[in-house]
Amino acid sequence: MNYTKEILDGLGRALNEAELLGAEFDFERELLACTFNPIVVDENGEIPSDRRIQLILRNVNRIVSSLRNANWDDDNQKAEKFELSDLLSIVNSFGGLPIYGWEFFNCAEEDFKRWENRLSFDWKNDKYDGKENTFDFFQEGHERHLDVRVWFREIHLFDPNGQKIEIQNFIDASDRGWNALNSNPEVSKHYGIQFIDKNTKLEK
Repeated sequence: MNYTKEILDGLGRALNEAELLGAEFDFERELLACTFNPIVVDENGEIPSDRRIQLILRNVNRIVSSLRNANWDDDNQKAEKFELSDLLSIVNSFGGLPIYGWEFFNCAEEDFKRWENRLSFDWKNDKYDGKENTFDFFQEGHERHLDVRVWFREIHLFDPNGQKIEIQNFIDASDRGWNALNSNPEVSKHYGIQFIDKNTKLEK
C-alpha cells in the first residue's frame, strides 16, 4: 500500500519519544505487532489514563535485526545472534525505552548500511515479492543497542481495547500532546520532560 509522505512523516512524528513496550512477530498471520506508550492528548485536552497504542505491520516481507553489546556508533562490534521468535524477550530486556527522532518509515539507507552486514537474524517471506514500505526502530541501553528494520505493506493502529484508530486521528492526538507539552508545565511534568517557558534563563 502506498502512503503519502505527509502521513508517514506525521506518523513518525507521533512516535517520537514513545516508549516501546513490546514487539512480537505473529508467524501465522505474518504480521509484526509493536506496542507503544506515545505522547498524546485527547480531544478534550486530557491525557488518557491508558495511552498505549498497538502498531500492526501486515504482509511482512522481511525483518532484520542487529543486537550489539556496544554503543550505536561502534562500527566494529559484531552482532549477538538470536531468532525472530525471541524478539519480544529481547525488546523487553531493555525495559520499555523510548524511540526518538522523527523518521521511522521509508528512511534513507545511510543508517541501515551502518549495521546491515552485522545481523542477529535475517527473516524473509517469499510469499510477498514487493518491499513497499520500511519501518526502522531501536532500543538503546548502556553499551547495548538493538536495531530492527521491517519491510511490509500495510499499517494498522489499535487502542488498548482493540478498537481500530485512524492514522490521522493518532497524528492529531500526538500533535495536541506535543503542543500541550510545550505550553503546559503540568503536561511536561506528567511526561517527565522539562518544561521551559519564555521567562526561564538558561545557564551559559
